[in-house]
Amino acid sequence: MNPEALRQIQDEMPTPPVVAEGAGLWQRWQAFTVRRRTLFSLLVAVPLIALARESSVWYLTGLALGLLGVSMRVLASGYLIKAAQLTVTGPFAHMRHPLYVANFVIGMGCCAMSGRWQAFPIVAVLFVAIYGPTIAFEESFLTDKFGETYLRYRARVPAFLPRWRVASGSWSGFRWSLVLFNKEHVNVSSLVAIAVVFAVRRLL
Repeated sequence: MNPEALRQIQDEMPTPPVVAEGAGLWQRWQAFTVRRRTLFSLLVAVPLIALARESSVWYLTGLALGLLGVSMRVLASGYLIKAAQLTVTGPFAHMRHPLYVANFVIGMGCCAMSGRWQAFPIVAVLFVAIYGPTIAFEESFLTDKFGETYLRYRARVPAFLPRWRVASGSWSGFRWSLVLFNKEHVNVSSLVAIAVVFAVRRLL
């Protein structure tokens, strides 16, 4: 994809919601999560690392889940042209939010690496609290931008649980340039760093 096309995608990116005076708690929380969800998600890993216990089985299980989640993100990002057009190919032909499903898998991987079963329900609740408002904002944005086209897509494709039967050709068009543009190398590096810190913590 050429630089001009990538600049156009950048220009089309949705801006985070602005909190108007007198806005309610939901609007304020939604604005916060849209802006800070990535940082907040990384901060969740801190107590998991601090409270981690030594367990090779749990660590390797979590590492496998983390790698699966990152692989899902890389695959989806290779099709995702954010905001500039409605992406309905690749993983997006099966579910509307493959990136967030991948984030959940990564989060469960971090829970497993901690070796603490209590982490699973806590992180699951935090995930819903952080990403629920973000998903609502993005779906509202896509409805406003693409109108009936998005509404038909939403009616046809489930949000999280994949449908298996899709049109032929739905998996064509993967581009590594989009993976880099969507900064998935940052997520890969983050997982590697977290996995290394967990491994070091197990030795202490």
